[in-house]
This record gives sequence, C-alpha cells and structure tokens, in this order.
Amino acid sequence: MEQGSLFNDNQPSTHQLVAQLKTNGDDFEWYPTTNEMLLAIADDIADCSFIGNEHSFLDIGCGDGRVLKFMQDYRFSRFGGQGEAFPFDYYGIEKSETHLKNLVKKYSIIGTDFWETNLTDKQTSIIFCNPPYSEYAQWVENILNNGFTLSFYFVIPERWKNNEAIRNALKRRNLRADVIFEGDFLGGDRAARAKINVVRVANERYFYYPRESYSEAKVASDKPKFTYTRKVDSSDDPFNDWFNNLFQFDLSKDEYADKEQIRAECREVFVKSHSIQELADWYTKDLSKIQQNYEALAKLDSNLIRELGVNLDTLKEGVRNRFSQLKTNYWRNFLEYYEPIRQRLTESKRNELANKLLRQTATLDFTVRNMLLITEIAISRANDYLEEQVKNLYLRLADVDNVKMYKSNQRVFDKYDWRYNREKEPFKLDFRIVTTGVNANSSYFSPKIEQIQNNINDLCIVLRTLGYNVENSIAHLNGWDTPVPFGDRLEFMENNLATGKSEIAFEAKYYKNGNCHLRFRKDLMLALNVAAGRLFGWVTSPEQAADEMDEDVKEVAKYWQKSDALCITNKTQLIGLPNFN
Repeated sequence: MEQGSLFNDNQPSTHQLVAQLKTNGDDFEWYPTTNEMLLAIADDIADCSFIGNEHSFLDIGCGDGRVLKFMQDYRFSRFGGQGEAFPFDYYGIEKSETHLKNLVKKYSIIGTDFWETNLTDKQTSIIFCNPPYSEYAQWVENILNNGFTLSFYFVIPERWKNNEAIRNALKRRNLRADVIFEGDFLGGDRAARAKINVVRVANERYFYYPRESYSEAKVASDKPKFTYTRKVDSSDDPFNDWFNNLFQFDLSKDEYADKEQIRAECREVFVKSHSIQELADWYTKDLSKIQQNYEALAKLDSNLIRELGVNLDTLKEGVRNRFSQLKTNYWRNFLEYYEPIRQRLTESKRNELANKLLRQTATLDFTVRNMLLITEIAISRANDYLEEQVKNLYLRLADVDNVKMYKSNQRVFDKYDWRYNREKEPFKLDFRIVTTGVNANSSYFSPKIEQIQNNINDLCIVLRTLGYNVENSIAHLNGWDTPVPFGDRLEFMENNLATGKSEIAFEAKYYKNGNCHLRFRKDLMLALNVAAGRLFGWVTSPEQAADEMDEDVKEVAKYWQKSDALCITNKTQLIGLPNFN
C-alpha cells in the first residue's frame, strides 16, 4: 500500500496553522488525524470492496484537508493490478474560515457549520469524522441518525462504548460498530493524551455476501463487503427511518383488516373493564382521541392539505363514519361480551338481537344509563329465545352417530338423509357425543380459546336454562388468545346451590383433526332429552317420554316438571347491575 506526501513546501506547518487558528478565533478543537490512523482506515476501506464510479467520501470537520488528500493519494492492489486509487469523489464540511480559504480551491465544500447542515439529503459512500472531543457523542449520534451512507469511520475516545445515545443510534438503524485501530495523539502533529479508537460502522446486512451460486446460502464476513453495492440505495436513507418512525401505521391493510383490528381493540376494552362505568369511560376516551386527531388535522396549513390531495367532503364523510363506527363497535361488543347478556343468550341469538338493536342504537350514545336500558331490553326479550336456543343446540349436537331413535321410530338413516330429517324424526341424544371442534391443520396460526368459547358458552347457557348452575370455566384460561389445549380434558362444573357441592356437569376434549368429544353427566342429558322431546312435540306426557326413551318414569317426571319453568328474570338486581333512583 502506498500513500503520497500530505503537503507541499509552501503549506504552513501544523504548529503554524494552530497558532493562526487561535489568533483568528477559529480553533474548534482541531487535532489532525495521524498518518497511522489514516493508513488503518485506508487499508480497511480497500478490504471492503468498493467497486464502480458512483462512490463518494465525505469528511465532516475536514480541517486543512489532509484526510481527503491522503485518501486521494492512497494506492492499493486488487485483482492482480497495481496502483489502483479509490473510486471516490471527495467532499468536505468545515466551519473554520482559516481552513476554508485553502480548502475551497481543492475540494467541494458542501457545508460549513455541522449543526446547520442537513445530512439526510447528502448521499455518500463513506462518512469520516474526527469530531471535537468535548462533544464527540453528540456529533456521532447525529451522524449515525442522519448520515445517508454505506459506511462510517470515526476517530473518537475509547469511552464511546459506554455511551447510551450512541448505542441507541446503532440499534435504531441496525448498524454494527467495529474497532479497527487503537491509539493516541501523543506522536501526532498536535499532541494530546486522549486514548482513541478508530471505529468503522456499517449496516449488518453488508457483512453477508452471496456465494458464486445464488442458490447457496450467504457467507458471513468480518468486514462489510460492498462488491454488489454500486451506490447508496433507499435502504440506507435516514429520511426513510425518520419518516417511518414518525408515521408508524400501515396503510396497506385492507378495509376489512382495519375494521377487524378496531373491533379487536374494542373487545380488549371489555376484557379489561370491571364495570359498565369503566366501559363508558373507555368510550369517552376513544371518542376524545378521534376528535383530537381531526382537530390536529384542521390546524395544518391549507397549502399542505391541498398538496396531500385531501378532499374536504371526503374528509367530512370520513369523520362522520369514524364516530359512527366507534359507537357501533362498542354497542356490538357490549351485546357480545357483557356477561349478564352473554350468560343468557347463545351466540346465534346474541347476533340476532344485536342486528335488531343496532338499528335502534345507531343514534343512542354509549352511556351507563343507556347500557342499563339495553340490558333490560335484551333480557326481557331473552325469554322469547329460550325454546329456540334449546332446540338449535339439540339439533347441532344431533349427528347420526350421537343419537338413539325413539322406540316407535326405528328407521335407519345414512348421514346424508339424517341431515335433512333430524327435525322430523324423534330421537334422544347419547351422553357421549362427537361434534365439530376446531381444525389445527387448516391454518398457519394456532387456534385460540376464542374459537371454542362460543360453543362451550352455548352449552352452559342451555344447561342453566334447564336449572343447572354450570360455569363456563374456559373463560378463565389465561385470556382469549390462549391456544386451544388439544388433547386435554376440560371439565365444566355444576355448582349445586341446594347442596353447596360441585360436581362435573360435562367434559370436553378437543382434537387437532377438528373433532370435539363431549361427555355429559347422565342426569343432565336426560333433562335435555326430555325438554327437547317436549319442545319438538315428540312426546306429550312423562309416561310417553319414559317409554319412548326407555328411561325410568319417575326420573323423567322430575325433569318434565323442570322443563315447565324455562324462563329468565329481567330484574336488574339478579344481573349485577346498579339501580338509579
């Protein structure tokens, strides 16, 4: 490797320059980089394989230009050749008027005061900086955050490794820092005791390069390689980082995905809240956030609004829809997740009720008193749904392999015929049932508890309708995003209020093939069979039911009487709601 002489005979010495700088008030802690440091940097650059003719080298705080001259005069061998120069155009930034008088004759100066210079629009291949040591950290942080370049070289105090601002800047842009030289200025043209590191910084991706065959994995290197990088591209642009950090939202999502995200966020509010007052507070907070966003938009300069192509009529309609959507989401989630309603209505009936009520609640504000009103309406209408809920669940469980025909109905059906005749043919359910669960093999994502929650909740609702106080314990399995526990036996308990004892009401086991195995306590299944037989009109007396189902008439009579009282009270005291005088 070779390097030329730094100065001609007519150039003042470093000592003369320092004296002149001090006299002119231009000495901004200028400690010239030593030849030893420069040689380490130049050798390292040569190893990084800069190829092409669109590269450039920028020296920030370039002083008398000795770094730029050193790099211009440096020669190295590559591909068996000799005396090759770096393929760089050279630029500098310098504040000292004393230095500038000579620099402008030789180099392109693209800035004077470092703190007044915007680096984000200055594309370079290498940025070099030997900053003032009293504020080296601020300089390095600024350059790392805003430098539009492939590689950085710094001459800085060895304590840089402990500086949090520098560490954060490196992490933010996925940069890797390596010390390529350790030394001091004791033997420099302007001596100083400071212990320094020469640090090379480059993006992590440049430390991997392709093999000869593109089908092979990339090879890791201890130095960045720019062989396949003809010039700086947008991925190194700090403006992109600034813009992406400022606007951290994804406009590529389709409208459906956006609505689903808003709905999910709204549902989280219901999961976290412990009272309807909290729900009202969350709604007010979300409403205020929307208002503040649009108020902030209204404060923008009208010329900027015009540049962004904003149509005021479209904006007005968007604001109206956003307010309406927020209210609709809260009401729909209220009807879907509010426990006093959820514990009494199955999924299909909640949806049916929601569609009817949401037409009425389009202009109804989401307040505590209005939530109480809707709850009373929902529960008062629940009695109209009870019989349908029992019948719908019964038919849903009634696969041909899960039923036993009444004694007077011994017809044999295949699966296809059964699907279209099960409402007409008298049968009873077995206490062991195989039904539809969730398929673990049909999605890239692991099925979540939420996907089985509604089916289990429907079972518990119908059993509670029959007088069994069955708790939906799956709701307490560490949140709705918990994976489905395939293969585990899930037990659902009945808390008998008369005896004070708890016993298993039914068990559920989910399998990855999409099946769910249910096992009911026999007395619960008898109660369900008796109630369904009455509701479908298949039997008209306990005696007939006992005969058709081949069950003990005394037991059937007990459950027959129970099915007379299918009803839900509408008293607010029984659903945990406060009273207002």
